[in-house]
Amino acid sequence: MSFTDARMLYIVVMQGVPIRIELGPRDMDRGELVAVRRDTSAKMTLKIDSAVDSVTQLLDDIHNSMYTKYDRHFLYCSHTR
Repeated sequence: MSFTDARMLYIVVMQGVPIRIELGPRDMDRGELVAVRRDTSAKMTLKIDSAVDSVTQLLDDIHNSMYTKYDRHFLYCSHTR
């Protein structure tokens, strides 16, 4: 079964993957990769050498952002009843 880019992106989004990594031949030549946050759709270019540390920090940022958003929503909903 062959997947198109759009179909693969749909599968990834439906699974709830927080970061999408884009890596192509030109990126490999430059020693970079592109990371896209799912929660803000922000793209950032990362060096491949430090990708593990950068992605770990990015996951922590996403977690904190999502928790803060949830916390605000929870407080808002609990005061309106």
